[in-house]
Amino acid sequence: MDSKTREKQRENILSAAESCFTEQGIALTTISDITKKAGIYRRTIYNYFTSKEEIASEIYHRYSEQELSFDLPPKDTGYQLLEHVLSTWMSQMADFRPYILFAIQFEYHFHHTGNDREILESGINFNIVNLLRDILERGMKDGSLVLPDGDFEMIVHSLLHTLMGYLLRVVHREEVFKMESGFTMEYFDLSLKIILRGLKA
Repeated sequence: MDSKTREKQRENILSAAESCFTEQGIALTTISDITKKAGIYRRTIYNYFTSKEEIASEIYHRYSEQELSFDLPPKDTGYQLLEHVLSTWMSQMADFRPYILFAIQFEYHFHHTGNDREILESGINFNIVNLLRDILERGMKDGSLVLPDGDFEMIVHSLLHTLMGYLLRVVHREEVFKMESGFTMEYFDLSLKIILRGLKA
């Protein structure tokens, strides 16, 4: 089998698996489900992947590598850059619903199987982490941001995970929020404003 045919088959497996995971969840999906969806023999899949967890990890990693585009004005203060980047990042992530929903079940599945640390860390988007770090440093230097006392790296990651965690909840419970109050992303927009107000000097 030539490399192009092999790569096409690999993509076929990933596409079939993602469809199964979306419809049934990772925990309930079996290798047989994936091979049936892909239209291949069960033994064929093991020429490409060792388990459904490896397939799920590949899909998760691909999602996490999606590039985020930011048009950063070079003369803006740290606060202005933070406001721009967080608003842009969150609006892009909110539009990327398949990733959000897949991330929820992926992290839940791997956490409960006890194999989460190495796999989940492979999905962290370090581009946004590094960008936040640089912006917070600029804000402290130009006096536009005031950070709480504590380890700087912990503050960077705490900010990222607070926003990401809230976004995951809003997207996951979108219909519930709509029924309860009629609001969905408005909750997140308000939370973002509250966080930014707290960091502004």
